[in-house]
Amino acid sequence: MTAYVLILASVLGLPKPSKAMQSLFEEGEYFPQSGVLQGERIRYRLFVPRDIGKRERCPLFVWMHGFGEGGDDNIRNLQWFGHILRDLAHVEKYRFFLLTVQCPSKHRQWHRGHRTSSSGEEPDDMLAINARIVRKLMEERPIDKNRVFLSGVSGGGSVCWVMAARYPDLFSAVVPMASYVHNFADADKLADMPVWAFNNTYDYIYSPETAQRMVEAVNAAGGNAHITLVPEKKHTCFIPAFQDHNVLDWMLAQRRGAWVCWTPPGCRTWSWWHILTVPFGFAAVAWLGLHLRRRRLDKLAE
Repeated sequence: MTAYVLILASVLGLPKPSKAMQSLFEEGEYFPQSGVLQGERIRYRLFVPRDIGKRERCPLFVWMHGFGEGGDDNIRNLQWFGHILRDLAHVEKYRFFLLTVQCPSKHRQWHRGHRTSSSGEEPDDMLAINARIVRKLMEERPIDKNRVFLSGVSGGGSVCWVMAARYPDLFSAVVPMASYVHNFADADKLADMPVWAFNNTYDYIYSPETAQRMVEAVNAAGGNAHITLVPEKKHTCFIPAFQDHNVLDWMLAQRRGAWVCWTPPGCRTWSWWHILTVPFGFAAVAWLGLHLRRRRLDKLAE
């Protein structure tokens, strides 16, 4: 695994996050009270929206970093946020929390599903700890509990499938990027959650085939899953996802339990007022029908 992490790091380049980017995030710590990581310091970063109103509730974006960004510095996990928070001069416009927990050096893998906790309730791994941190923040911060969405890249994208299936009541949408799927039996657990996956068509680390199969399985289970294939060879499909496909706006438009689920591709910016297009559309059709009927009656009267 160590060799693989080094190879992956060299492929992605791993530029160090700028000081300006680091300064936007609060630093946090969490100490598990049980399990194999009991007492170990788990570090995380949290972007907090500026000037939150008294009654304002903001979405929470949970980001799962790749294998190369684990460690103990609480910096490498900020690696790719320049593609998410793209306008550092106007960060006040980003009205969502952004959480990234860092896997410690001793446990760089997110998913150790074969290890169960002493109570047997859930696997004893970093995904479980991540979920606990999410729930803790939801109690402490003004977070909209119906707008918590999950995304990640590479190894982090792969475990997005696992985490979303394990905690379907926690997330409003999931966007796995450059991912590999191990367990297709989880597809039915994602049937009520909007899914938009991204992969590069010729990705030489993770082929898109397993993500495509998972999307098909989720849809076969009655879900709403989509995949966008970027015609590139690299492992960086998350860059066009945020820059060209407006995936962030799509995630922000999702609400857990909503009647309307905006369908990708998200090549236009989604806003709350788009919901008004539904009743206005019906009203326009009804008006046109009445207008045509009246003209027909007028002709008959002549």
